[in-house]
Amino acid sequence: MRTLRGFRMLSRLAAVVLVLGLIGALGISQASAGQRAAGKTLIIALDQADMKTLDVSRQFEFAAAFICLNTYDPLLKPKSPAELTTYTPVLATSWDISKDGKEYTFKLRPNVKFASGNPLTAEDVRFTFTRLKNLKGNASWQMDPLKEVQVVDPMTVKMILNEPNGDWLAIISGQNAGVIDSKLAKEHGASDSPTADKDDKAGTPGSPWSGIRTTGGPPPRLPRSTSGT
Repeated sequence: MRTLRGFRMLSRLAAVVLVLGLIGALGISQASAGQRAAGKTLIIALDQADMKTLDVSRQFEFAAAFICLNTYDPLLKPKSPAELTTYTPVLATSWDISKDGKEYTFKLRPNVKFASGNPLTAEDVRFTFTRLKNLKGNASWQMDPLKEVQVVDPMTVKMILNEPNGDWLAIISGQNAGVIDSKLAKEHGASDSPTADKDDKAGTPGSPWSGIRTTGGPPPRLPRSTSGT
């Protein structure tokens, strides 16, 4: 499956970067032996200022991930760093997986509103994941297993996969899985059409609106429960 191939590719790339880093560090170490003898310290810093957008469906950079994970709510999340394969509800209250492993049905938490005042509905979930897939952007490969998202009723949504995928719950709890306010997003140019990579104008370079405040944009549009939880 492409998901697993993607993770393996990233792992191999990380290994190559590590090896090159060690080689470079060794060269620097040999060249600066005299400096170390003099008690000097070598500091190697990593620039994490790689953020290009805060559109949760477009971002795939290190810094943006930290922000989006803390400003968007997913359907569910890992229970703890020690229990990454056990999930707890966030915007979903429960979920069922079909016997063939291809259908995931989620019941949504009631009384949740976005900052705009729009209520959270199954349509927001359908729009979010369909848009993520159809943007065909850096993060869209995660939606390759997804065939379609169906609105069962206003508070129930079903995800249908092309084939069983053991990583699916992990994927939809990740950095690109935050549910967005579909009504507000569409008012600002967002699209989930099959040609969203061409039609979508929200969160693109030069756009003042990307779901949360950037430059000259509107206030944050984050899901919030009216119960305060």
